[in-house]
Amino acid sequence: MRKESIESSDVRIFAGGKLGGYLGKMPGVLEEFLIAIDLNKPIYLAGGLGGLCQKLCDSILNNEISEEFTEEWQISHNARYIELQQIAKSNSFEADYEQVKTLILGLSVEKLSLRSGLSKEDYNRLMTTPFVDEVVHLILKGLNQLEGKPQY
Repeated sequence: MRKESIESSDVRIFAGGKLGGYLGKMPGVLEEFLIAIDLNKPIYLAGGLGGLCQKLCDSILNNEISEEFTEEWQISHNARYIELQQIAKSNSFEADYEQVKTLILGLSVEKLSLRSGLSKEDYNRLMTTPFVDEVVHLILKGLNQLEGKPQY
């Protein structure tokens, strides 16, 4: 369902996101982010608004994976997560946190900004500003720059 939704969209905007208490194999925002990256979608990360998206932005900006993106953290903070991973693994559907780490650490503000129509400086601001009106302004600025250009 997530993949179909992302495939049918032109861009993806991420804000917030819970780190625990989710029902899938990993937090939903993280799973959607990974799919969007795989599909080369323009991505807007509003990290200054908190949640999982902030941890994702921190990981990219600092080139150091946040502990919340490790299997160990997920196991210690989500009841019965290890059992879920074991069941998923038996069906070749487990969350691969080494792959998550490699993918996140392989990203940069430059790569994300190129796809989004924003300058590196504007994208960096998008990742850190706590102001919703500035987030909206930056996303609209990026979308206007993408208009009429071929998508990745």
